[in-house]
Amino acid sequence: MQKSILLYIFYQSYNFGSKFKELRRSRGISIEKVAKDITSKSHLSNWENRKATLDITVFVKLLSRINIQPAEFF
Repeated sequence: MQKSILLYIFYQSYNFGSKFKELRRSRGISIEKVAKDITSKSHLSNWENRKATLDITVFVKLLSRINIQPAEFF
């Protein structure tokens, strides 16, 4: 299988976007601030709402932006 297909299945199965959105909102951080210089606001929004996939490197950068280590997220 292609890497993108595997990542899609992985992200959709665990619904990381929704969890990320919850954490981002609980910290009072806007989608604009999180996305800046990492990804577009629309792409981040789509991922948070399970309408798009996200590369793992982008995911780690976004976690860092909201001050969460990957180990804390899981």
